[in-house]
Amino acid sequence: MQSKPMSIFRVCLVFLAFGVLPIRAAQSEDSSPGVRAVLFFAPSAAQSRDFFAFYLPGLIEHWGPRLQVSGIDISAEPGAGVYRAAAERLTLPPAADDTPVVLVGERVLVGLPEIAGGLGDDFERLA
Repeated sequence: MQSKPMSIFRVCLVFLAFGVLPIRAAQSEDSSPGVRAVLFFAPSAAQSRDFFAFYLPGLIEHWGPRLQVSGIDISAEPGAGVYRAAAERLTLPPAADDTPVVLVGERVLVGLPEIAGGLGDDFERLA
């Protein structure tokens, strides 16, 4: 029998896989590539609050629907379990300090400076 965190992780992966289809359809209409990212965050962490308050609105304003970010709160057990399952499979850093982590494509971005650079400056390369 599968553990609950692993089951939740697999369900998230299925939703992400099905979510790629609308991006592909949108690409054929306007030929703009899209990027999907998963953000693991803790609402109490300063870097996470700064990301949502200051950085994410600017990214969304600049890139619009081409950027889709799904957030998973790691401060609650369901999200923490998903993170642990993802960390085991994808070699992610421990979430002990509540630093935000973004998965985008095959890249792992850890901390606000790396996330800002990876989703901002390198966006065209990720698309």
